[in-house]
Amino acid sequence: MSAIKEREPELIIIGGNAFYCDKIKASGVMNVTEQPTVNGNMAVTNYCRRSSKVTLCLRYYSEESTIKPLAVFHDMLGTRATFSFSYQGYRFTGCIIQNFTAEEKEEGWLAAELTFITTDAITEEVQP
Repeated sequence: MSAIKEREPELIIIGGNAFYCDKIKASGVMNVTEQPTVNGNMAVTNYCRRSSKVTLCLRYYSEESTIKPLAVFHDMLGTRATFSFSYQGYRFTGCIIQNFTAEEKEEGWLAAELTFITTDAITEEVQP
């Protein structure tokens, strides 16, 4: 029996704040248009990739102000500001916050889920 490998959370900087990212969830959708043909079959006549949706499950720690990121997330929602970050060797750019949830935890920790959309390609970072 092999041992279970543990993975340390990765540090991500968003809006000038450092977060520990425990996991990432992603989804993508392709819109297609189907039209009936004269013989009664269906044909795809148009298709378009929609924005990718990515949710980051984050933790934030601060001895002074646990809820500091809430103001940053709220401002980013209002201004539609874009941000970029790296995670596990991949670069996410042109990210726009779609929604966030946050819950204050024990002694200086904030647990948050940040969902964003991006039309940019998710690219592998080039190592020098």
